[in-house]
Amino acid sequence: MQNQPVTIITPVYNCADYIVETVESVLAQGHKALEYIVIDDGSSDETLSLLKPFADRLTLISHTNIGEQATVNKGIAMAANDIVAIVNADDPILPGLIEESLSRLTANADLVGVYPDWLKTNAYGEVIEKNVTLDYDYGLMLDQCYCIPGPGAFFRKSALHGEKPRNLSYRFSGDFDMWLRLGLVGEMERIPKFLATWRWHEGGASQAQRSVEMAENKVDVMQALFDRVDFPNTLAAHRAQAMSSSYYAAGLLAIHNREVSGRAYMLQSFLHKPIWPNGFIASQRRSWWHIGFILTQPISGIVYQLLGGRKVIG
Repeated sequence: MQNQPVTIITPVYNCADYIVETVESVLAQGHKALEYIVIDDGSSDETLSLLKPFADRLTLISHTNIGEQATVNKGIAMAANDIVAIVNADDPILPGLIEESLSRLTANADLVGVYPDWLKTNAYGEVIEKNVTLDYDYGLMLDQCYCIPGPGAFFRKSALHGEKPRNLSYRFSGDFDMWLRLGLVGEMERIPKFLATWRWHEGGASQAQRSVEMAENKVDVMQALFDRVDFPNTLAAHRAQAMSSSYYAAGLLAIHNREVSGRAYMLQSFLHKPIWPNGFIASQRRSWWHIGFILTQPISGIVYQLLGGRKVIG
């Protein structure tokens, strides 16, 4: 697989604490036919100066800030190869990821993507959880509003059939939207090895804010998918459950941000699907504790603060 062309793209914005470790993890893969594109999205910290010593080993681009989704699209448009991965600036990859991914994609031309198991680490790179991903199931992604491909995933950009990889309207759900659209084209496959990492830290994009826009994205992504003119009739039966799950996921954000219309989202969740089937993965099940907490705000929020912000819900 050493001569199989592949492109990795790392968008980076103000990530001086982690970018060197991530870049070194990609270059350490030692893949001979690797095109590595790192795009600095107008960082105001030391990120760009830290990247310059690597300029002879990768393609380094810097532009004024345009946001992650547009930066990813720019990188994929630049990619000379069909097989592509997005490696976040704070999420180093592990040895063997490129070779394993290329091996599976080369062996099965019908696959549109592959993804590995991954390690959750803290700000210092210490492993705090081992995440064994699920085997690919598009119906589960729809019904449970759950993105199965995660860190270290590779895909064929040709499978997007000319569509933009990331929809700029979905600041917080652009990756999930892309994987859902790819899933309409073909199958994906899990690599049952720990080959990537995802770093939890306070400055991370998914930690930065649980906003009204994030809630809206969760619903809009799913709605837009089912509204596609090319959406297959064979999947139409998933609509009620998928929309119910997306409204529920949006409503949960009200626990952390009272500007999110938690009650309205929960009402829509029940209107679309009053009773959910058994068998959901633990993180995606309806929690009556969470629902009760949201429905009784602001009283529950006051109690939460009086208890010092300790977890009082399941």
